[in-house]
Amino acid sequence: MSVVYRCGFDIDDVLVPWYIKAHEICRIAGLAGDVVPTTWRPYEEYPSCTKEQWLEALDGAILAGSLYLDTPPDNDAVRALRSLYFDGHEVYLITARGIMGDAELIAKHTFRWLERHAIPYKSISFTREKGPKARQLGLDFFIDDNEDNWREVGDAISGAHDSRSFLLDRPWNQGATTIPQERVSSVQQYVDIIKEAANRE
Repeated sequence: MSVVYRCGFDIDDVLVPWYIKAHEICRIAGLAGDVVPTTWRPYEEYPSCTKEQWLEALDGAILAGSLYLDTPPDNDAVRALRSLYFDGHEVYLITARGIMGDAELIAKHTFRWLERHAIPYKSISFTREKGPKARQLGLDFFIDDNEDNWREVGDAISGAHDSRSFLLDRPWNQGATTIPQERVSSVQQYVDIIKEAANRE
């Protein structure tokens, strides 16, 4: 390999099925009914559920460790990340975990979760401002499931050689307007793109 890329990853709904776990928590709490949500505001889709009730259910799961500590990763996604790391590329994690509260506990759970599942990385950043952080880290590639983050990082790293931001296909980002090359169906596809770019160098 003649080039080492700096590769960024979001965590929730990229490396771990956060949305599915959050929905399960709300279903057990009696908030979801028979609804399977598909938007960033599932509490608006649930019958008779307020944002405060949704946050309270998630907060209880955070304190119990069931949301950020005990949720298993997406094994295919982690396998793809590891292959990138073992090829010699650098892995940077950027997550907005903790922005709604319990930041210290969530960070503690996240570090333990990463260690427990042997997920390699060079650094991890807890921030809502993913664009500036990606630029500061000098990322060449980034993947996120959130349309706003994908756009922000894309704008922040554009113009730096062939840096690219990718949107991981999820039900809640179907309204995002992308060119085909910017939307990927899996983390493996994202990793394959990076490896192909490295092989061309």
